[in-house]
Amino acid sequence: MAVPATREPKRDARPASGASTATTEATAGSATRASLRGLDYADQVQLLTPSGGAPTAPAATAATVQMKGEDEGFKKVAEAETPLSQKDTPDSIQLPDEVEKGMSEAWGDSFPNKKSQEQGGIMVREKDGSYGFVRGAAGKSGSFPPNYGDKKADQEVVGSAHTHPYDESEGGHEGVAFSGGDIANLVYQPDKLKMVKAGETEFVLVRTAEFQKLVDEADTEGKKTLHKEIKDTWNSAFKGAKGDFVTRCEIAVKATVEKYKLSFYKGKEGKVDRVDTSK
Repeated sequence: MAVPATREPKRDARPASGASTATTEATAGSATRASLRGLDYADQVQLLTPSGGAPTAPAATAATVQMKGEDEGFKKVAEAETPLSQKDTPDSIQLPDEVEKGMSEAWGDSFPNKKSQEQGGIMVREKDGSYGFVRGAAGKSGSFPPNYGDKKADQEVVGSAHTHPYDESEGGHEGVAFSGGDIANLVYQPDKLKMVKAGETEFVLVRTAEFQKLVDEADTEGKKTLHKEIKDTWNSAFKGAKGDFVTRCEIAVKATVEKYKLSFYKGKEGKVDRVDTSK
């Protein structure tokens, strides 16, 4: 039986200035496709934000659900006023029960009619210090635009989460980690942490003080350059890696995270452990 074609790594919707343009990303083997789908993140913010006001919520949203079971690792990241230094990020993170429940449901919804469709939502901190997870509207086959506009005035965005589904025509992969776009989008996104659910395997990225310093020191053009450089680093590492598609994606993530001093976690069932990216 012929092996199904493999598509480029999936991601949340990328930020960019101006109108969307197709950009080719690294893929397994010789298969490459233009990976821009849907609105860019910057365009989303512009459309969601009325003049002089806060972003408004899109029509298709889900109710906020209270988080339970958050541990000290999660709270250390979520409640930090400024990003932690890389050395101070926790060794492990237990995601709150409702995040795990919500993302398990999101994964279950990621194959309508046996075709891939990314799903996800945002994690928010309430005024009283409790946490909530807000499921967003469905994304597309290769992208999910985080529903930051669902945040209420008295809520703080802690992070975003999305699925990485690959249907049979795309290789049927599970366990595919962050794409270069997922990592690069942290230049523009407010996430303290970002989660990807790819079947049983779950991944988390934690923003660090070192990474935030790069962002803060960059002007508009500098942020565009940084965004591109992060993607280029991922693509180069993917191209030079050996192994199957899933393995090469994870190698690319490790190389990118190591260079830009983020913290990378991997695990299952809501429990993720920090990965040594120096190896």
